[in-house]
Amino acid sequence: MKQKHEFKSIVAETLLIPLYMRAKESRRDNPILYDKAAERLADSLEYD
Repeated sequence: MKQKHEFKSIVAETLLIPLYMRAKESRRDNPILYDKAAERLADSLEYD
């Protein structure tokens, strides 16, 4: 289930970038970084 969240700080919102990139890297065929938690978090957020 995706959850909608409003960020109170631009700094907190900016931290979505490394989270998304960790999840994306983790999903590659031969990842350097494997992070299931980042995958779950990125999938659970409703964000453009």
